[in-house]
Amino acid sequence: MPDRADETDETDRTDRAPREPTRTRFRRIRALAARHVRPPQSVRGFVIAVIVVGAIGSAVGIGGLSFQKFSETEGFCSQCHVMAPEVAAHKVGVHRDVSCGECHVAPSLLGVVKSKIRGAVQLAEVITDTYPKPIPEPEPDLLPPPQETCMKCHPLSEIAKEESLKLVLHSRYREDEANTREMVAVVARPYRLDEGSASRGVHWHVEVQVEYASPAGNEQKIDWIRVKYKNGQTEQFIARSQVTVSSDVQADIDRVLHTEKVHEMTCITCHNRVGHEFPSPTEAVDEAVADGSISQSLPYIVREGVARLSKRYSSYGEADKAIEGIRGVYASRYPLVSRTRKAEINHAVSKLKTLYRLVADPEMNMVSADYPNDETMAGCMRCHDGAHYEVASDGRLMSNTIPWECTTCHTFPQVGSKLTSIDLLSPPPEKQAKTWIFEHGRSPEALEPGAANNSSCTSCHSTGAVRVDLEEMVFNHPKLIEEFGLQLCGYCHTEAFCSRCHKMQALGLGEDVTKSWEPE
Repeated sequence: MPDRADETDETDRTDRAPREPTRTRFRRIRALAARHVRPPQSVRGFVIAVIVVGAIGSAVGIGGLSFQKFSETEGFCSQCHVMAPEVAAHKVGVHRDVSCGECHVAPSLLGVVKSKIRGAVQLAEVITDTYPKPIPEPEPDLLPPPQETCMKCHPLSEIAKEESLKLVLHSRYREDEANTREMVAVVARPYRLDEGSASRGVHWHVEVQVEYASPAGNEQKIDWIRVKYKNGQTEQFIARSQVTVSSDVQADIDRVLHTEKVHEMTCITCHNRVGHEFPSPTEAVDEAVADGSISQSLPYIVREGVARLSKRYSSYGEADKAIEGIRGVYASRYPLVSRTRKAEINHAVSKLKTLYRLVADPEMNMVSADYPNDETMAGCMRCHDGAHYEVASDGRLMSNTIPWECTTCHTFPQVGSKLTSIDLLSPPPEKQAKTWIFEHGRSPEALEPGAANNSSCTSCHSTGAVRVDLEEMVFNHPKLIEEFGLQLCGYCHTEAFCSRCHKMQALGLGEDVTKSWEPE
């Protein structure tokens, strides 16, 4: 009697079909193709076949190239709802005629491939609803080098030829009942105006090699800077908040370079919102009042408008309802204005609704403050805050800092209803003396008839800082802070400046980051 195991093996061999050799399968496929796709039998047929294949290939190639170009335009990017705020800002920006790909895609095959890979990742985030809200700014390393984008239209050689002074003049409106108009004037220094360290001009930053370190994803904080000059000389600076022992900060520098990302300063370090600038609520309302879209004569319209545009709302409907509340303000506080100037109020409400869609997007949990413009003072203060100290060659922290005077790159802003006596070049030597702020009230210049109306004076004296007794401020400034509040400190000092003496926690600047890393 045969064994059960033998019977099982025999059954398996019978049921298992023999594998077809690869060569045999290839012959079968070729025979099938020859039966249904016969090669041309004449010259005419061959020519027709070449034309058909070429036409199909050309159509595929042209179609692919056209789609690739379309994928770098605003029309393509606007198809994705998560990009709605950026698209809206681009449409009203100075570069609205520049396509998205001209700034975001490097002009090479490798650049195209990289952009498509990033696009595929972003598409997956949209499909799976895992994209961040708001969309973060791209890291500088993810954008093409400015030599391939910005400098095609704005070469440094052309910037270096600029010799004329540039007067920047705009209007702003106080948040008082009369919406008082003020003029703000600044004269920007041209490139390398007088070769002096105090008058290098803003584009000096890209003439030499400047490297800086920032926490990943936070370009608004710069903790280390190194400048390499063309003659081989280097300078190194570190933020005061990163220093543990001032006699030897090399360990602190090593920690910063180990935990943060190092970038080279380029055009987009400062011009970070040049393609998608979101105006602040104050800027948007000021511009609307200046061009007459909102009537300046409506009481407190600037204050009410800015207050409503500055808030986060869960939807546009909620925002519109809050803006429409302005009608109730006038009805309760200014009933005569509400009855006689209803058309102006309605027009202001309509304009504010439009402005809100330029400064915020509730669906993306986004307000303009989420995208700071580093062309403003806040961007400058990342380094020029008076709290980035030079490091000596032996590792000691020196007393001199990165120049922090506003007059390094432009004149002192002149503010007032009239503009006179604008200082065009470097400030007078007497103003650079450390005791000038205590003594200038007794100077001949201050005692001249009409000096009180000089806009150089009103730039500071209109802020309310003059209420502070300067000698008491030096020896007992905590008392004055209790009396007048921290706002007065902000007229002249930044938080980083104050942190040179005060602990960071007392200023609300966060935890002591110097303890978050130990060398390996």
